[in-house]
Parts: sequence; C-alpha cells; structure tokens
Amino acid sequence: MTLIDTLIPLGKGQRQLLLGDPHSGKTPFIIDLLVNQSRLGTVCVYTAIGKPITAVRNIIDTLNETGAIKNTAIVAASSTESPPLIFYTPYVGFTVAEYFQRQGKDVLIILDDLGTHAQVYRELSLLGGRSPGKESYPGDIFHTHAKLMERAGNFNKAGGGGSITALPVMELSENDITGFIPTNLMAMTDGHLVFTSALFAQGFRPAADSAASISRVGRQTQPRLQNLLSQAMKQILAEASGLETVSRFSGELPKQTRATLNQKEIINEICKQEPLSLIPPEIQIILLGLIFTSFLSNQNVYFLQKNKLKILEFLLKESKVKAFARSLTKLKNLDQLIAKLEIIVPKLKEICK
Repeated sequence: MTLIDTLIPLGKGQRQLLLGDPHSGKTPFIIDLLVNQSRLGTVCVYTAIGKPITAVRNIIDTLNETGAIKNTAIVAASSTESPPLIFYTPYVGFTVAEYFQRQGKDVLIILDDLGTHAQVYRELSLLGGRSPGKESYPGDIFHTHAKLMERAGNFNKAGGGGSITALPVMELSENDITGFIPTNLMAMTDGHLVFTSALFAQGFRPAADSAASISRVGRQTQPRLQNLLSQAMKQILAEASGLETVSRFSGELPKQTRATLNQKEIINEICKQEPLSLIPPEIQIILLGLIFTSFLSNQNVYFLQKNKLKILEFLLKESKVKAFARSLTKLKNLDQLIAKLEIIVPKLKEICK
C-alpha cells in the first residue's frame, strides 16, 4: 500500500503492532495485506484469537473470492471456545509459521488480537489462584507476549532461512494507546500503526494516522529513492499541520502557505487506495513523484480525485511505462526523478483532458 510502503515501511522479519478502535479499518487493512502478500508469494498465517465466528467466516470468504486462500493458513479459536483453547491459538499460529519459515520461505503472521489473548490469560491466571498484578493481569504478561514476538525475525541459513513478519493486533478503547497492554506491546515491537475511526469515516484507506504511526526498522529496507520521497512528504505534512492551525484564523493566506496545504491534500489523496488493489513500488514512486512536477504543482485535489483512476490505469497498463518505472529505481536523488517524470507529463495531461 502506498501510504505504508512510503511513510511507514515494513521490512521482512519485522514486528509491527496494529492499534485502533473498533470500526477504524483494521480488518480491511488486514484483508488487503493477506491478499497482496499472497499474490507476491508470501505464505500468510491469519490467527484469529477469540474472534466471533461470523468475523472469521467473512475473512475466509473474501480470501476464497480473491484466490488468496491458496497461500493462506487460518488458525482460529472463536469467542465461543474454552479459554485454554483461545490462549494457545497464537502459539499454534507461530508453529505453523515456523514450519514454512524453516523451508526458507517468507511468512506473514497476523495475531488478531493480543488484547483478547491477554484477557484470557488473566482469566486463567486468576482462576488458577495466581497473584494479580497491574489491572489484575498476571505479573508475567509482558514476558508471555515478548516470547511470542521473539519468534519472528529474518533468519540465516543456520536458522532455516526465510523470515517471519509478525503483525499483532490490539483493539483500543476510545483511541487510548496509554493502557497497560497497548504500551506493553508497543515496547516489544519494532513500531506501530495507529488506525482511527475518524480517518476511516473520511474515506481514508488505509485509515492509519501517519503522524502517530512509526516504523523503527522498516526505513532501512527502503530503496534510496523511496526513502528520499518519504522524507520530502513527511516534511510537507509536518509543515502543513502547523499551518492548518494558523489558517483557521486568517481570511487570506500567503501563496506559499496555500501551496503547502494543497500539497498535503494531494499527498493524502494519492495515499488513498481502493480495497484489494495492488500498486507495485515502482508505480508508487511515479505517483508520489508527480506531486513535485509541473503536472500537479498547479492543480488542486479535486483535479486529482477526478483523474486518479485514469492516471493509475495508464501507469499500470501501458507497457512502455513498466520499463520506464523500473529505470527510475536506479536514480540517486529527487531532482533526477522530477526531470525524468517531466517526460511523461505531456501524455498525462492529454489523458486528463
């Protein structure tokens, strides 16, 4: 996905926490991940921990419709199962993931969700007579989840090769990320994606808040050009956030301020992605690079909304564009990228007439 690949990149073997309120877009994001990674040949393991049967069934139906089920293993203990069975679900999921990883394959495992797992562990511990700790959770809850997370990684030949990328999920209450279990999970992972219901309601897909989300190691896996684009975009988004507050108290804004706010809207529109759609990284570079060319520099977000599908169709289906896109990955700076993209600007303007 354009937003994740550019601003909050994930690397193979990374542990990235997904946080968000109910109905904030976590499940659509998970489905997109499973479908897209399956298409790329990654073995996917979806682990449903105490989820309603209907929710698991809906995910399986979508995977069946897209064909992603062929490359996906489902490990599920529904909310109607006994607590011990729910407790052992993530362990079974990791065992399945390790089976494929030791064959030298790249594996993506999604643990949905560890908040429920923590609650079940608390229930079992209290019934077993163990002394309760903070919020009545057992004292070793951090150790229990950390042991799970440590099973992910990028492995050398001695460890069987391959990789396990772990995405634990945590459902929040009123977007509060300061709770005991969320902060525990944030401390043992390599970053987190924060999903908000407000962004989801506004039509952002994925509805991840780029300002609140971080990826501590993913940037090291990015190609240099994508990294430079990411830095330029983050600078624009940061400047625009500060200017938005000032703009509320001003009737007429300076030209440069309007341009920065307009660029932010264009970036947000480009980062919106239709469900179950796959945009290759080299095409993402073209899309984001167009922000800095003459094609979009004098246009507003409504122009992009009107013509985005036309632009995408041209970039994805035109045979000459594929070779052109691959040549861009060798460039060393944004100036070279912008100069190259100016070559296709006349064709894009013709398409958008």
